[in-house]
Amino acid sequence: MRRIALTLAVLLLLLPGSALAHSAKLEKIAIGHAWAPPTEADAGPVYMPLLNDGDSEVHLVELSSPVAEKVYLRTGKGANAERIGDLVLQPGQPLALAAWRVHVWMEGLKRPLKVDDRFLLTLRFKDAGEVAIDVIVESTPGH
Repeated sequence: MRRIALTLAVLLLLLPGSALAHSAKLEKIAIGHAWAPPTEADAGPVYMPLLNDGDSEVHLVELSSPVAEKVYLRTGKGANAERIGDLVLQPGQPLALAAWRVHVWMEGLKRPLKVDDRFLLTLRFKDAGEVAIDVIVESTPGH
C-alpha cells in the first residue's frame, strides 16, 4: 500500500495538472506528460516522466513516430550527444527524460513542430509490449 501511495505522489509531482489527461499506462509502466519544444530545424527532443511500478527492471528498447524518420534515445547535447541503445527502468524509481539527461531525440522531422501541435510517439518495451502516447508541443511543460 505504501508503494502505491508513493508512486501516485511521485507521478503527481512530476506531472502538471493539464498533463493528467494524456498520461498512459502499459502493465506496470506509467508514462506521464510527454511534451516537445517547438522546433525550427528538422530535429528535436521529447521529454516525459516514466515510472516502473513493477518488481523487476523494464527495458525501453525502441521508439517511433509518424512525424520523424528516426526516433531514438540519447544523452547530452550538440557535439557531446551520444545515442544509447535502451533505457533500463528500475522498479519503483521514477525517471524524468529531460534535456540534461537521457531523452528522446527525433531526426528527419517532416515539418517544424509548432506550439499546440500534437503527435503520436510509440514506445516499445522488451517483454511488456508497446504503447502509443500523445505528445504536445509546448514552450514549457504543462502550458
